[in-house]
Amino acid sequence: MLLFSFESVQSDPTQETAPTNIIGRANAGRAYLWDPKLGTGPNAFKAVPPPTTDMPDGKNQPRPAPFFCAGHSFLPNGMLGVFGGNLGGNGGAGAKLSLIFDPWTEQWTRNPDMSVGRWYPSVVTMADGRQLIMSGQSDIGWGTPTPVVERFPAKSYPVPVSPGQVPRAPVDRFRADAPFTTDYPQLFALNDGKVYGLGRTPTSSGGSTPGPRPGPTCRRAPTRSRPAAPASTAPRWPCPAATRAPTRR
Repeated sequence: MLLFSFESVQSDPTQETAPTNIIGRANAGRAYLWDPKLGTGPNAFKAVPPPTTDMPDGKNQPRPAPFFCAGHSFLPNGMLGVFGGNLGGNGGAGAKLSLIFDPWTEQWTRNPDMSVGRWYPSVVTMADGRQLIMSGQSDIGWGTPTPVVERFPAKSYPVPVSPGQVPRAPVDRFRADAPFTTDYPQLFALNDGKVYGLGRTPTSSGGSTPGPRPGPTCRRAPTRSRPAAPASTAPRWPCPAATRAPTRR
């Protein structure tokens, strides 16, 4: 089991233990493989540190990639794609990191950065095996969720389907922007090949099609109301309005 997080900068659990607002060497990531058969002692954990990187924070202090607060999902060949992380400062500024973990070699690979930073993004594996990356606070900081949607690997690169096939590829930009105004939407790959996302605001839900249809086209579905609760004093909440995102070749 792969566990990854940050190097703690605070031992007081009532305080922020993560280096969310720290810029420099202390803003670092860490990762371990845990073998549950060995229990929970030190021997049950094996360090698998992320690649050393010099983050674009002006400090010139290389450190293990600060990939906590990233999004992740599995590729068809069982490798894990990890996107985003913590640049440091401004209440949660997003990193542009794009990483792959190979569970067979227990090694990390760093790919070319994304075009935007992402802190608390969401990632889902689509029907074609590629990963759709949405939302997250940008590299500017908290309060700047990015609408840019990216895809890994880029469509001109093959999807890895066999063990040992480490994808060394960039992301590319999906034609449709995301409707989310907050970070960390919930994404689901449906049986019909579409991806549906649920945000944290009433109008932040939408669907997109990664398949071979021409695009873009866009329409907003009408808002529906939930039937009234039996008790006349109970609140009535509107269901989210659904946005059909542009289709994509």
